[in-house]
Amino acid sequence: MMLMSPLIERNAVVPISRTDKFYTTVNNQRRIDVKVYQGENLRPDNNIQLGFLKVKVPPAKAGEKNIMVRFTYDINGALEVEAWSEDTGKKERCVFSNQANLSDEELEERFKKLEDIKLHPRDRIENRTLLARAERIWSESLGDKRDYISAVIQQFEALITDQRNQNMAEGQQEFSDLLDELEQTMFDID
Repeated sequence: MMLMSPLIERNAVVPISRTDKFYTTVNNQRRIDVKVYQGENLRPDNNIQLGFLKVKVPPAKAGEKNIMVRFTYDINGALEVEAWSEDTGKKERCVFSNQANLSDEELEERFKKLEDIKLHPRDRIENRTLLARAERIWSESLGDKRDYISAVIQQFEALITDQRNQNMAEGQQEFSDLLDELEQTMFDID
């Protein structure tokens, strides 16, 4: 039985980009078919199929090879689907549902402008910079303060691991403010 694996859920704020990993299911599988559906039903047959992509993978035991699939949805209702094998790096791409009747060139330009949101939050420079700053503060601290900073770092890492978090900017600001306070106390002389 085939089931849906939603990447972009109903009422998501657009533009949006989400990525997920999918694995082979049988031994010596040579490709993974990505069927793209629109709908809310768990069973694909009860949704609208928009199209599909086929991604080649090297043959191996079931579950050993995978592909990454990224859905990027813009405000005009255009859905870009990219899928690639992590082993080969070969990428397949397709754009679906051009409700705004944009030309191919206009669609390409719009998706180029959305490149920044395709980057996973944990890979964004501002988040990596905050983590590096926190790790520096941790290394300059001792005892209970280190334990506290470790816990705060783990909370922030959990925040930036979840692509679906709607309060990313708020979480980044809170973490940055906390780091400011920690740095300030490092230089306070009693």
